[in-house]
Amino acid sequence: MEIIIFGDTHTDSYAHLPEQLRKLMVQADVLIHTGDWDTLSLFEAVSHLGIPLYSAAGNTDPPELHARLGSSQRFQAAGRSFGVVHGHEGHGKTTEERAKRWFNDMMPDFVCFGHSHIPYLRYHGQTLLLNPGSAMYRRKMPYRSAIQLRLKPSLEVRHVFL
Repeated sequence: MEIIIFGDTHTDSYAHLPEQLRKLMVQADVLIHTGDWDTLSLFEAVSHLGIPLYSAAGNTDPPELHARLGSSQRFQAAGRSFGVVHGHEGHGKTTEERAKRWFNDMMPDFVCFGHSHIPYLRYHGQTLLLNPGSAMYRRKMPYRSAIQLRLKPSLEVRHVFL
């Protein structure tokens, strides 16, 4: 099973996403977006790809997306548990702390979050925290980025720099 994790897209058009990301997306089994779509139109375009999509609303998302997505999601894929949150809400000095604390009641195997636009991949106990960075706006990072996660008998995970 291949999962593509991306977020902080901050655009209104699927065509504006990097070509490399679009190619990864259409080959994936599951898509995870970590929030800050910015527009309902991009969310709907990605939803219409027909690939299971999990997402949480971010701080720049319109009220319609907040109503549809909520602040977080939990789901199962290939026998593993996932949590998705944008990372802007809650207590904690860093985005990582806020994302992790969101799921303190029952930590999933993977916590996917965004907000900072900074790629992050690190275990906290038994939970792997994953921030894909931004697919569109790298801020102070040298590249835009996403995550490719493969669940096979073994776990393969890597940042893809766009």
